[in-house]
Amino acid sequence: VVASGVVAGAFAIADELGGGFGQQNKFPMEPQLLVLLDLQESRPDGRLDGFLRTTLTAMASRGLRDHLAGGFFRYTVDPDWRTPHFEKMLYNQALLARVYLRAADVLDEPLFADVARDTLDFVLNNMAGTDGGFIASLSAVDQQGREGGAYLWDEAALSDTLGQGEYQLARAYWSLEEDVSPDQGLLPQRLRSPAEAARMAGLSEKAVEQLVPQIRRKMLDARARRLPPRDPKELTAWNGLLLWALADAVALSPDSRYVEAAREVAGFVRTMWNGGGLFRARDGSRVIGEASLEDSAYVAAGLLRWSETGGDARSGRLAREIAATAWDSYFDASLGWRMDASGRLPAMPRDAAMQDGALPAPSAVLIGVSRAMGVRRGLVDQALILSVKSVREAPVWHATHAELLVTSAEG
Repeated sequence: VVASGVVAGAFAIADELGGGFGQQNKFPMEPQLLVLLDLQESRPDGRLDGFLRTTLTAMASRGLRDHLAGGFFRYTVDPDWRTPHFEKMLYNQALLARVYLRAADVLDEPLFADVARDTLDFVLNNMAGTDGGFIASLSAVDQQGREGGAYLWDEAALSDTLGQGEYQLARAYWSLEEDVSPDQGLLPQRLRSPAEAARMAGLSEKAVEQLVPQIRRKMLDARARRLPPRDPKELTAWNGLLLWALADAVALSPDSRYVEAAREVAGFVRTMWNGGGLFRARDGSRVIGEASLEDSAYVAAGLLRWSETGGDARSGRLAREIAATAWDSYFDASLGWRMDASGRLPAMPRDAAMQDGALPAPSAVLIGVSRAMGVRRGLVDQALILSVKSVREAPVWHATHAELLVTSAEG
């Protein structure tokens, strides 16, 4: 019943023709996609298979994704995935890498694994911090304050960057024929197959395959002169999500680059643990901020997954310690969950089950990792019981909690 409620709720807001959810702006809604992929694996359904393929293909081929450097923008401001809000967030990259890795397995689609690796490669190449962690975001505006200025092209700039033959191929290959919206500029997208692009450019597919990498390099070299500002803070929670994604990638294929990056991120989050709690972020040489449930849940999940795929026993031990401490700080069996452990706002209501938002519900993530490790078993059971009413009332918005109830019933 719970599983069917999640699927029915998803289809109630799904855009089955264009992919994704809603009919206005489009957010990836990674937590729901991850749960739907798991449900598709355990309960195959033709309609859901089609929706997932449509959604993942649209997100990977249209304006949500940076087709030159890799990585994803935060969301699109239109329903057709064409015009992004150009901010790149670390959490988006981590969650979407996990989505595409999972989809490659569940849907048996190797191209989705390529998208995941391309996304992780973007992070490693462009978002590294100074202490083993990775920075929070790249701005949506360029150094002159122009939305998307680091990514958009006008005809003159494109022509100056490329030779005539390269220019024609670039236009065909990345669909550079029209502005993403009036007066903005041209944004590379992949609306055509390589074969279609080859026909438009009057070239063989083999020639396109050989020429596109050198054209991409020229365009990236030109774009490097207008890179967006960086938010250099290294957020503990988001690095936990990245560690989770890197560990998933290592599980799929033990690429040495991802193994080394996972080790570095695991080392970073260990420095954010003071023996009794986590710091929220590192800003240069300073650790700043009081941690929240998000920090504990996502870091514990990342460390646990890395301990499983990388054989890092120390990370597994720390995951247990962080998870156990989080139950004491953020959960009350009679009142529910709170995000802040400080108690500065004692009258603030608690949640029986936190909703999934741009990030998976941290309460559900903590329940999941604690159950996997055998931590606080009694509290885990109480938290699951407490979540039932919320899940029944709004299953798609509590999808991560709903999946825990499904697997608990099956187990």
